[in-house]
Amino acid sequence: MNAISAIYALMEKGKRQKVEDYIFPRPGTALLTDRIFIVCDGVGGNSKGEVASQIVAETLGNELKQSHFPSTVQAIHHAVLRARTNLQNFVNLHPDAEKMSTTLTLAIFDGNTVQLAWCGDSKIYHIRKDQIHWKSKDHSLVQHLVDTGEISPEEMHTHPNRNVILRSISIRVDTEDISLHHLTDLEKGDYILLATDGIFEQLSDDTIITILNNHQSDKSGLFYQYCEGKTNDNYSMYLLQIDQ
Repeated sequence: MNAISAIYALMEKGKRQKVEDYIFPRPGTALLTDRIFIVCDGVGGNSKGEVASQIVAETLGNELKQSHFPSTVQAIHHAVLRARTNLQNFVNLHPDAEKMSTTLTLAIFDGNTVQLAWCGDSKIYHIRKDQIHWKSKDHSLVQHLVDTGEISPEEMHTHPNRNVILRSISIRVDTEDISLHHLTDLEKGDYILLATDGIFEQLSDDTIITILNNHQSDKSGLFYQYCEGKTNDNYSMYLLQIDQ
């Protein structure tokens, strides 16, 4: 059975006036025995993004913790629909929040595997030694333009619509909006990174590899050093190291 040997977390404001990101478990409360980790980014420009990210992260986290089989597609879909209901309940009391939504990244550790789920442009990475072993594909306009050959991968980072996402968790979300990936080939020393897009304002894939290979034990501190004072957006993450 895979175990988690180290947990590193951030939930920082950056240059924004408030934090619209949310992580589950809440900052400073995660334990090595935890098996469910979530990072959400309330969609900027929509009302109550900070509420949406908290509702979704807390609902999914608590629903899945109560499930006997949390890593199944059925359990994840059930939790997403419960989050949609809780968002709707908030909107019923606060109609001005009707457009609130959030991205989602989710990791569920189950035996020797990890079930991953995401929606929007927050990212999930599986990192082994000196390479990105796997990473999620954004539900974003620029990713769509790359996939259709209209722009190059290099142009994604400077495109004027690079912050436009095509999917998010809202009162209109459908379970088909959620992408899933099941990791079965974990090895000792691997990392799973869940992160909002603010992390990637300053950190390229190569920089992330450099940080993880640094002998300094406080990886969250290294991420913080790269981002703080330079990142415009909120930046949040869970970085989980595997011990098998």
